[in-house]
Amino acid sequence: MITINKDLIYIGLVFVILSLTVAVFIKVNATGKVVQNINKQNNQELDKYRLDPIPAECKLPEYEESINDWKEHLSHHQNTLYCLDYFK
Repeated sequence: MITINKDLIYIGLVFVILSLTVAVFIKVNATGKVVQNINKQNNQELDKYRLDPIPAECKLPEYEESINDWKEHLSHHQNTLYCLDYFK
């Protein structure tokens, strides 16, 4: 029978665990490039809809990542229809 060195098994397990841990924190797009810069630019775009000139009930919430989804939500409520003017 073939015996496998325990050290190799431990090294392999550590490698797999570290790889999975790193994969959780790094996003890669379809071409294989890290998309961190795209996310920063996207956050700047979203942040302008979270600033003071917009009334509190119209502001894009921190948990919302899609302007279109928020606009759709606002359009379903009669009392927030005027908010759509801030998202043109």
